[in-house]
Amino acid sequence: MRLKNWSTLAVACILLIALISGCSGSKSAMNHDGMNMDMDMNEDAMNPIKVEIILPEQIDANKDLVLQAKVTQSDKPVDDAQKVMFEVWRGDEQEHEKTEAKLTNDGVYQIEKQFAEPGEYTMIAHVTAREMHSMPSKKFEVTK
Repeated sequence: MRLKNWSTLAVACILLIALISGCSGSKSAMNHDGMNMDMDMNEDAMNPIKVEIILPEQIDANKDLVLQAKVTQSDKPVDDAQKVMFEVWRGDEQEHEKTEAKLTNDGVYQIEKQFAEPGEYTMIAHVTAREMHSMPSKKFEVTK
């Protein structure tokens, strides 16, 4: 009876050793297909996106105008942002208007807008691109 337990234990140990050594094969023999092991290929991933809000010099009430944001990473245009949303409000109003911006070219996203009333406004460009989020703001004056 005792011999049977020892032989069962010996077989279990041999199987365990075979299993462990089979799973830990040499690193050089492992297949890394589909894995990006080359860190130099995506050096931009370490650099943040930059968002520059571009507004006209003169903004008059009741006139059509274009609000823009230029999105770059490592000084190159970002044309593949997941979402670009412009949030605009006047003074200390609690209700903010949010409008999705569309890509025009070279990392520039824009909306067309008209302001009904003169005053001080604030714009925030909410940009999500390349697993990063940026939301710069800019104040501007709308005149009569």
